[in-house]
Amino acid sequence: MSDNSLPSTPYHVRRRHFIDRNIQGRLIAGLVLIEVVLFALGMWFIYYKMQVAIDQELYRVHQLAPRSSPILLHALYQTIPWIILVNVLVLVGIDRVWGGYVEIIIGKLRRLAQKVAALDLRSQLHDTEHDVLRQARHWLKVEQARCQQIRQLVQSLPDTPDPHDPVALHKLNEQLQHIRQHLC
Repeated sequence: MSDNSLPSTPYHVRRRHFIDRNIQGRLIAGLVLIEVVLFALGMWFIYYKMQVAIDQELYRVHQLAPRSSPILLHALYQTIPWIILVNVLVLVGIDRVWGGYVEIIIGKLRRLAQKVAALDLRSQLHDTEHDVLRQARHWLKVEQARCQQIRQLVQSLPDTPDPHDPVALHKLNEQLQHIRQHLC
């Protein structure tokens, strides 16, 4: 009993990476660096607070503590809001930088799509070398070549075919099939 549900060719996973490694790599590296610095500063602040508390309470072994909350918890309450605030500000900044970068690319693609919608297939997008725009430029060249082939096939059609000549009708039918293939 053979299993016919498996494809006969090896399975290849199609992978697309829509990542701009240049800017995203810098943003991630910067974010990791900021997190490390924030963590180090937070730990230093908590250590400092604990050291001050130990120095103040060292000789008061038999007296009650003036505070009711633990020293570590109080230090964390002072540190965590600052870490959250800095993280939010950094993420808002990253969002603005990344959003602006993406908007530049999307804006160029929108202009290209508007020109293609108006059937303007002249080559554009020469000013930038982003991968998405290179792919759009390649697609535009393929479409230009396809339209050129359709134009040549249409120009090769006879002006007035003879309806009584079977050879001419067969040739006309073949030409129309070629045009239909290029249109799909």
